[in-house]
Amino acid sequence: PATAGEAAAVVRRRQLGQRLRLRIEHVQHLSGLSNVSSLLARSCLIPVPNPLHLLTDHPALLTPRLGPTRAARAFPLASLAAAGLRPALASDWPVVSLQPLTSLYAAVLRHAPPPAVECAMNRGLPAGARHRV
Repeated sequence: PATAGEAAAVVRRRQLGQRLRLRIEHVQHLSGLSNVSSLLARSCLIPVPNPLHLLTDHPALLTPRLGPTRAARAFPLASLAAAGLRPALASDWPVVSLQPLTSLYAAVLRHAPPPAVECAMNRGLPAGARHRV
């Protein structure tokens, strides 16, 4: 393990086995380490990016806060999967929409669905799971 925190997470995970699924939220913005995905994979932590932030976190917002290199690497969903991780997705509601299918659409295509597609996706959900678009 690279850090004391990572070492502690690995030890705790081994102690608890599969009973506890430890997560790290907002994994859409990772550090500048080139091996950060493999470090996460070794830690047994579940990365939880928020794909709907792809639609709201514009480069003009991210670059001043994260720097150009880190901002360019934002939302590395493919890198996480390539490292053997199985990201769980979250909505981050009420900061962004509570639309699960829109979140999946953004995770896969990296942009918002057209309004007609979003409405059709929402209609496909069971009545109790529908939310206003």
